[in-house]
Amino acid sequence: MSWNKKGGFSSDEAIEAANKAVRNFWYNTEPLLYAAVEKKTVSIYPLSKDFSQNSWMIFFVDCANPYFQGILDIAKLWNRQFGRYKVNTLFVIQDSYSYFSERILIRPLFESLVLQFPTVLDKSNMIHHGFQIKIAPSMLLVHEGEPQYLADLKAPTKNVELKIHDFLRKIDPGLPLRPAIEHSESIRFAQDMISTRFMPDSRVVIEETLSEIKNDKIHLVGNWIQDKESVTTEDPNARIYFRANHDQIHIFARSLSEKEKVSRLEIYLDDLPIFDVFGGNDLILDDEGNSYLRIREGLLYEALRGIPKGKIISCRPVGAQQAPLAVYRIYFRNSK
Repeated sequence: MSWNKKGGFSSDEAIEAANKAVRNFWYNTEPLLYAAVEKKTVSIYPLSKDFSQNSWMIFFVDCANPYFQGILDIAKLWNRQFGRYKVNTLFVIQDSYSYFSERILIRPLFESLVLQFPTVLDKSNMIHHGFQIKIAPSMLLVHEGEPQYLADLKAPTKNVELKIHDFLRKIDPGLPLRPAIEHSESIRFAQDMISTRFMPDSRVVIEETLSEIKNDKIHLVGNWIQDKESVTTEDPNARIYFRANHDQIHIFARSLSEKEKVSRLEIYLDDLPIFDVFGGNDLILDDEGNSYLRIREGLLYEALRGIPKGKIISCRPVGAQQAPLAVYRIYFRNSK
């Protein structure tokens, strides 16, 4: 692990230069550390005594993944439990999509996620490389600059919590710690999901008119622009069609509207509005019989759950000419 706990900067000016270089990517705190490439190796340098002289649970996560909310809930719980023993919490967010590096675009996302901890957007995933993090989600326990324990959070979280107990009791054997509890149900839920990304892919078909909806394809009809990460449209008549082979659907999308800030994606089953019983947490059902998602920042929206298999799902970007949107990924899962 290329961790330099003693620093490596020769002057206060160098530390300030490092702070200035990364400050735009830190939230709820001044920069705590800095990742730099040296001789083809990424080294991590502390920028704050608060980091190098205390204990930290560092969560490495992808906020565009369905497991994120489960990790956030666990982090809040552990922060309450272990924060009283001076164990701090840091979120390191993967640089999953190119727009993440634009602070004016990512800041509203972080604010909507209500991230109460020190948080850093890991530009080019340099911090991941410096700490040699190869799995996500994961948690690295660090004490006074020294890594203590790396946990795969897809494993049972009760075992991770017990490891934190062991660490704390080495410092103070008499700590009155509450019993460890398993909290990984929501993370296991996300593990069962499969997804289709809207990069050029054999499963994504762009066509002028809809022909046949195949079981293993996602059909894009109308004027869509495809790049290596997403599909975007300003065409209010554009459509996304696919057959429901899973009973739960999540959509990762964001509005591209600079003025409206909100885009609308209507969703239908066999060209009929969604019944309340099939609506996900983020699906809005209005009095006029419309069913839609209000797309704002790049978030994962729960669209449908418990839907009958074999139904044809259509997504319609209503008002896309005024409020264009980008769709990055659709997640599918069977509840049983």
